This record gives sequence, structure tokens and C-alpha cells, in this order.
Amino acid sequence: MIPASVRSFAARILLSLLAACALGGPGRAVTASGQEEPPIAEGATRAGLTVWVGGDAAPPQWARQLTNLHNHDGRLVLGLHADDETVARAREELARRGAYGQVSVDRLPAKAAGLPLIAESVNLLVVAAPAEVAAGEIDRVLTPLGKAMVREDGAWRTITKPWPEDIGQWTHYLGDAANNPVARDRRIAPPRHLQFQTGPRWSRHHDHMSSASALVSAEGRVFGIFDEGRYESPQLPPDWNLVARDAFNGALLWKRPIEQWQCHLWPLKSGPASLPRRLVADGDAVYVTQGIQSPVTALDAATGRTLREYEGTTGTEEIVYSNGVLLALVNRTSQIDFDEVDPAKFPPGEDGAVSEGASPDDRVTWSPPMDRRWAAVRSPQWAHSERVILAFDAASGEKLWSKEAGVFPLTLATDGRRAYYCDSKTRQLTALGLKDGRQRWASGPLPVWEGVHRQGLHAWFAPTLLVDDGVVVFAGGEKMHLAYRGWGREDQGEDTMTAFSAETGEKLWTADHPYSGYNSPQDLMAAQGKVWVGCTAKGGGNPGFFAGHDLRTGAQRDHYPPTLDTFWFHHRCYRAKASENYILSSRTGIEFVDLKTGEWTIHHWVRGACLYGIMPANGLVYAPPHPCACYSEALLKGLVALAPPTASRELPELLSAEARLERGPAYDAIAEADADEADWPTYRADMGRSGAAPSAVPLDLRPQWSTTLGGQLTPPVAAGGRVFVAATDRHTIHALDAHSGEPLWRFTAGGRVDSPPTYDRGRLLFGCAD
Repeated sequence: MIPASVRSFAARILLSLLAACALGGPGRAVTASGQEEPPIAEGATRAGLTVWVGGDAAPPQWARQLTNLHNHDGRLVLGLHADDETVARAREELARRGAYGQVSVDRLPAKAAGLPLIAESVNLLVVAAPAEVAAGEIDRVLTPLGKAMVREDGAWRTITKPWPEDIGQWTHYLGDAANNPVARDRRIAPPRHLQFQTGPRWSRHHDHMSSASALVSAEGRVFGIFDEGRYESPQLPPDWNLVARDAFNGALLWKRPIEQWQCHLWPLKSGPASLPRRLVADGDAVYVTQGIQSPVTALDAATGRTLREYEGTTGTEEIVYSNGVLLALVNRTSQIDFDEVDPAKFPPGEDGAVSEGASPDDRVTWSPPMDRRWAAVRSPQWAHSERVILAFDAASGEKLWSKEAGVFPLTLATDGRRAYYCDSKTRQLTALGLKDGRQRWASGPLPVWEGVHRQGLHAWFAPTLLVDDGVVVFAGGEKMHLAYRGWGREDQGEDTMTAFSAETGEKLWTADHPYSGYNSPQDLMAAQGKVWVGCTAKGGGNPGFFAGHDLRTGAQRDHYPPTLDTFWFHHRCYRAKASENYILSSRTGIEFVDLKTGEWTIHHWVRGACLYGIMPANGLVYAPPHPCACYSEALLKGLVALAPPTASRELPELLSAEARLERGPAYDAIAEADADEADWPTYRADMGRSGAAPSAVPLDLRPQWSTTLGGQLTPPVAAGGRVFVAATDRHTIHALDAHSGEPLWRFTAGGRVDSPPTYDRGRLLFGCAD
């Protein structure tokens, strides 16, 4: 698939379309055959996007080389060449081979214009004509850890781009094993443009289970658990998959199906909050439960191949990895049987199946089974299941130790030396040695909602525990139930947060913890030597604030109310995240709060997935698919990666409209007559998109002809005795005889043609993302 040109807005976002194509499986390795073909060893380079620049091979041979690169491991391949005839002939050869789309060819601009590629988007750059590539372009377009193979004096030289020091990874749901949702990333900033955009395009339903359960990133790859089922109705079956993509261009690397996951009809914004904790990435390994009741499995990050399974981990709800040790939090209690839950035990308005003052009929998807699921949202099992912490040597799978414990969901964390958690029975913080599991210390009882023992927790809520720089900070949400029962929060005082020494367990301080989170755990972040909390969950236009407390003393150092005037919704249904320089609030969309100046920058057009939220990593901000409709005219859809306006990503000025119009050879050959009134010359018939034509259509329809073109086809248009249709994934316009279906001609463009062409007086007009 052709990557984006940086010379127009439409072309700049073309990388968003890269990942929409399914990649082929493994094929034969490329072998060296003369100086033109680089010697690429098996596994020596990353799959994703490969770009080949120039060379003196004949077009058929060049097309074969490009196809071989794709067949090597299913990577996307783009060839760039300065000679128009070579481009045209190579396109024809690739189309003849049936490879066009996964492998594509475009014109190489003049050297001064630079390569037509988004910064840090290419995994392998083959430069067969180095004289045609400007200085600095190789480093600009390579992804971190990407490779360039440059032909010099008949030999190939390999260059590897190192991992930049200013970008961070995101290996766990809350950033890392310490539960601190702060990316160690100095590049992230308010976004300037799309790095890529891919699917799933939508979350399946607003009132039910989020279609994005987890998202993590390590060493230039992104891994997610998504429901890719059809979204016409929430009643249709789910299609859960573990999906691996390149972190910088979105290209699909591999996919593994998940046979059974959490019920997709789980109620509105109700979690379970521990689902994102079932996926962890570190280096070349991915740790995951490949089903709701499956054991923990280690997978190869590059291929998805199974490496090992960890014994006794069936029923794992959370995974934590640090310093070579894998922790699995296993629920020994049987999973909730929704059909056995009695809604009568949870009366409406208290812990019930529907909101206070509402009836079951207020929900279009209500049914008796759904009522039982609503009741199960507040089951004591979420807090009081019998759980055990199992510790393994991650590399070998050897079991190191185990600990029976009533662990509150989401509170298990480690700093690489000790593991910490809050006990749901004693309400104490406990510290264990990471290597041996022996108890190091336990705190006194902590404030946790007093009704938790009687009624349990909402499935979407959990206390918050993080570790940073030798300090453990805990917030129990002791008054959170008041918000659920009618927003009666303002007169009840604040929750609290408490800090302890990670070394000794000594209590350091206690401070107010303002009300944040909306059907989600509350915010708690540590950055720049401070603990950051927000008052962001109140609706009705309440502006709220973020406050920074000294990590060692708890004293408030910063108070940042919004610096702009806008209407403030209640908090989104997921936690805020942060980078080293910004809080990424989830108030209305994404709000960037500068940690030094307190300035707020709003981006209402960016939303995260319910429960999970967004992911800051790799110098980018990733937003998974969501079901939202607010600001729908500008709201981004699908899995998107947003890039900041850093020096390495600065874009040239847009081309003028005149420069963007490419005139084909028939541009001035305008026919005398316009289309017949019975024709269908444009999408939905006319400029009014009426979808109607005066032609008489008989009721007794029979097939007249059928033609196989291949690819993903747009709706057709018809005029002048011809039918015209675009193959979007093959960058091609087809012309067929309207009476016989016989192919008359085809034209391959320089990029994706994602909508039907328009017929006008004997010529075709269409847009293209080159």
C-alpha cells in the first residue's frame, strides 16, 4: 500500500490506510542475485513497510524483487523510481502477478523534494540509487530500530536507526509494572497530524462491552485485544482477536483469534476494570491470556508464535512483568455465572440492574438475561474472590513462589524489587520480595469504601496503587458509592490518598483525593517528583482542576484549573494518562495540561475507548476505536496514532490547488454531449446524491454478465455505454463495456482511490491519495 506524501493533507494521512490491508503469510526468502538485490537474511529486518528507491534493473526484474520482498514475510512494499516508463511498466507487471496493492510503485520526486513519506514510517529502506536521496532523508523516514540498505560501489551497506532517548514505551495497561500511568516520553505533545489510522473503525455499541480491551507497546510494536465483529447489531456474535501492528506505520504484523472473551453484551461502561491487565509486552515477548479462562502464554512479539505456557495460571485476571519475573494474579473462585445472579438482590437505584427512576424498558437492549448481567456488575466476587499470586521466571517458565491473598483488583504492582498490593480482607498494603515472595512489611488499615464487604465493588471500579521513586501511593475511593447513587458527592467531603515508604512501609503522608473517574477507577499519576490528581468527574460545566502534591511530603505544590473557556462534560469513562511533560486528561476529549505552566490545550475530536482510554508511547498518542458521537463532524474513528509537531516531523507547506491537479492525456478532450439522463455518472447518481434515476427497471431481473476484477471495489458509475469502478486497495480504475462486462481498459494511480470516479463529458475525474 502506498504510504503518505507529505505534500497535501489527503496524502499526508495516507499512512492511515496502510494497516487496512491484511498481510499475506510467510513466503520464500529473498536471495542475492547480482548487485541490484540486497542480501536480506531471514529475520534480519522487521516486517511492516519496506520502501525500495531507484535502481537500474529492468521493470520486470524490479517488480519480481519487490514481490519477493512482500512474499518474504507479508510486508507492505513500495517502490519509488524517477523514470515514468519504469513506473508504468512495473505497475503492469505487478498487476499481472496479482500483487498490486500489497506491493505498489510510485514516482520518486526530485531530490530536493525529499522522499514522499511520513517521518519514522519505514521499517526497511532499500536505496539502490543513493544519488537520488537527499542527505538526512534516510534517518528521517526510518522507524526507530529500522534498517536502511544502501548500495555503494556495487556493495550493500546496512544502517540501523537506534531507539531515541526521548520516546518511551507502554508495556502494561497503566504504563509499566509500577501502575504509574506516565509515559517516560519527552516527545509527546499536542498533536499536529496523523501518523496512521486503521481499524477496527468503530466500537460495536455504546451501551455494551467496549470493543477494545487492551493496548500495550514495546520495541516499536503495538499489541491490542479487539472485538472485530460486525457492528450492525450488538446481538451479533463477537470476533475477538489479539492483533500486533507496527507502532509507527500501523502495518498488520500478525493476528491470533481469541475463542472466548468477556461477554460482549456486558452492560454500559461497566468493565470489568481488570480486563486491560491481561496483556503485557516486554522486548521480544508478549504475555497474554488467550481466552477469558485461558492460562498465561508467552508469545514471540515478531511472529505471534507460542513460546511457553505458565503452569497453574488458568483463571488469571492480571499479569505484571518486571526484572525477569512474571506475576499472575489467579482467581481461584469460579467465574460469575450470570444466569444464576438474582436481580432482586440489587434493587434499582441502589446497586441495581437499571438506574434510579428508570425501568428496564428504558434500554432498547434490555432482556431478562441482560438484567442478570446488570446485577452482576456489583458482585462481591470482584473484590472478595479467593486469589493467589503466582511468580515465575519469565524466560524459563519455572515457578518461583505463590501467595494466597485477597488482592483488590488493579492494586498489584512492583518496582522490580518488591511486589505490592492492597488486601481486600484486611484493607492493608502488603509488600513482598519479588524474587522470593516473603513478606517485607504490611501497613495499618486503609480507608476503603465501607460497603465493600457487604455489597462488593462495581466491576468498573477498583482502588488505585502506584509506586514511584521509592514511594507507594494508595487511593481507595472510600466515598465512590455516593457518586453512583445520585451524584451526592459535594457535601460528603473528599476521598483520601496515602503515601508509604516502599522500603519500610512507614506512612509518609495523607492528603485529599478529589473526585475523578466516571464509571472508571480514579486518576492518580506521579511525574516530576509530584503526585497528580484531578477534580474532573463533575458534569454540568464544572471546570475542575488538576493538582500536584509533593511525592515525599504530600504538600500541594501546583493547582491548575483550565486556562480556556469551554463547556466541560463529565469525565470520559476511562482514566487519564500522562507523559513527562503533560497530563493527558480525559475530560471531554484529550486535554493536554502542561505540567510546568498549567496551560490547557483541548482536543475534543480525540477520544479513547471506554474503560481503556488512550495510550501515550513512542512519541505518539494512540486512541483505540470508540462508540462516541459527540463532535461527530470532526471526531476521529478507528485506531489512530497522533504525532506532535517536533522538528523531525515538520511538514512542508501544502501544495496549491493548481499544483495538486494532475491532468491526464484526455483532460482537454471534452466531448460535445454530456451524459444521458438515464446514466449514473457519479456516486448516488447526481450532485444531489439523490440515488434515483428515471430509467425503467423490470421486476423480473436476470444476470446479464459477470466480470471478476479482484480487490475491494467501490460502487460503480455508468455513462456513455461504459461502467467505471475503482479497486481501492489496488489503486486502479476499471472501465467495462456496459452491455457485455468486457474489460476495456484500466488505469493504476499513485495511491489509494477510495471513492467512485465521476464522469463528465467523456472524461473521468477522481481523487487519489498519492
